[in-house]
Amino acid sequence: MQFERARDGFSINGQRYVDAQGTISAYSYDIPSGDFTYVLETEPGYYVVKAGRATTQNEPVVIANAQRGGGLWTVTTVTGRSFSGRRLIPSSRGFVIASDNMGSRYVAGKGATSFAAPADFSIAPLQNGDAVNTGYVLLERAPVPEGPSQVGNIVGGLIGAAKLIGPAAGLGTSENYAMLDVLKGSSGNAGGSKSAEADIAVGLVGAAQALGSSMGIGKKDDYALFNVSSGRIVPLNITLESKQAEVLSDCKLKNAMAAKCSRLESLDSIYAAGGKRNMEHYFWRIHWFNVPGRPILVAQEKGTKKVTATDLNSGKKVILFERMLGISDFAVTQEIDGKINATAKMGFSSESRQDVAALIDKLKNVAEDSDIN
Repeated sequence: MQFERARDGFSINGQRYVDAQGTISAYSYDIPSGDFTYVLETEPGYYVVKAGRATTQNEPVVIANAQRGGGLWTVTTVTGRSFSGRRLIPSSRGFVIASDNMGSRYVAGKGATSFAAPADFSIAPLQNGDAVNTGYVLLERAPVPEGPSQVGNIVGGLIGAAKLIGPAAGLGTSENYAMLDVLKGSSGNAGGSKSAEADIAVGLVGAAQALGSSMGIGKKDDYALFNVSSGRIVPLNITLESKQAEVLSDCKLKNAMAAKCSRLESLDSIYAAGGKRNMEHYFWRIHWFNVPGRPILVAQEKGTKKVTATDLNSGKKVILFERMLGISDFAVTQEIDGKINATAKMGFSSESRQDVAALIDKLKNVAEDSDIN
C-alpha cells in the first residue's frame, strides 16, 4: 500500500484518487492501516469530510459536513457533534479543528478529545503526520510583532551581530561595511524615516535568524510536537522564517536595502514555483509516523546540516545524516509493515537509511535534556 502526495490531491498505489462530487482541498492518511480522510469542497464555501480505507473496495463515507465563511470553519459530524475553529485539518480517521492554541481531535466512531497547547503556540495549518495514530500534532510559535519603538534597537543589534559574524562568514569587505553604514544612517535621528527602519528590520530579522540557525548559532524552537493526551512537548529547532513560498508582483525599489511591493501574495504552501517541493518549508522538514505502538519523528533541524530521528516515547534521538555543507534534499517513506526509510542528497550523491526505528535502537543518543518536556 502506497500513498503519494500531489499539489492538488493524492494517489493510492500509483492511481490518482478523484472524487467526482467536488475538489479535494486537504487530506491525510496512514499507510500501515490504509486509512485516509479528506476534505472535499462541493461548492464554494461548502465541504464534506470523507473517510475511507484503501485496503477495501468500499467507498469512503461522509463523517462530517462543513462550511467556511469569514475565516471560520463550522463543522457538524453525522453523529450530531458540532465544532468551530479557524483551521480544519484532516487526520487518517477524522480531523482536528483548531483556533490558535486550542483544538479538538475528532476520531470517527470514537468521539472527540479537546486540548490546549501552550499559549505562545498555535496549531500549525499543515501537518505531515497523523494525529490519530501518533497522538501528536504540530505546533507553530505565534509571531510577536515588533513595535515602532523596538525597531531601532533591532537594527542596532543586527549591526553589531553582522560585524561579529561578517568576518567569520567572509563578509569583511568594504562594500559590506558600507551596507552597515546605510543601516546606521536609517536608524539614527539624521537618517531615514520610521517606515524605512521597519522595512530594514523586517528584512533583516529573518535573515539574521536563518543565518544563525544555518551556522549552528543559537537555538530557535519555532515548532514543536504536542501530545494531545499527555501534554508532552517535543521542541524542534526550526525557524518560522522559511515557512512561506512568496509570489511577488509589481515590485518597486524603495531604498538601497529593501524592495517595496504594491502586491504581495504569501502562499503558505509546501510547493515552490513550478510545483517542486519547497524544502525550506517546515512541512517537508518535519515527519512523524506511527510504527505500530511507537511514534517516530524524522526532522531536519538546526539549518540543513543534520537529519535526525527521535523515538517520541523514550525521547532518544539519533543522527541519520550529517553534512557540514548542508543537506539540500531528503525524503522519508513508510512501508505497509510500518518500517520507515529515509534518503538524503549529500552533495552530488544520495545516501539511504533503512528501518529508522531499528537504527534508533542501535545508534548513539544525541538528545539534549530540553528536547522533550
